[in-house]
Amino acid sequence: DFWQRLFSHWIHWRAELQNLIQTMGEETFIDEMLPKTMGPKSWTTSLVHGEPKDYGRLPHPAGRNQDRLLSMLPPDVQNQIFASVTTLTS
Repeated sequence: DFWQRLFSHWIHWRAELQNLIQTMGEETFIDEMLPKTMGPKSWTTSLVHGEPKDYGRLPHPAGRNQDRLLSMLPPDVQNQIFASVTTLTS
């Protein structure tokens, strides 16, 4: 798994996000956080990193919704994610 190799806490972050989605309710998460349609201008992500043509794409939260989701995660998880992204982009 690409993301698990890149981020040592990936499994923990994913579990926290899954808990958040369960708390929100899957239907609410889909309605409030994901694009309403899947098209060329929709926010998407590759099902398999770097291989969208072979494996397809999934809906991805727009920037403002991504920020909202991050703000709903526990502070230690937020800090880990921000520190990791900052380190990668430095």
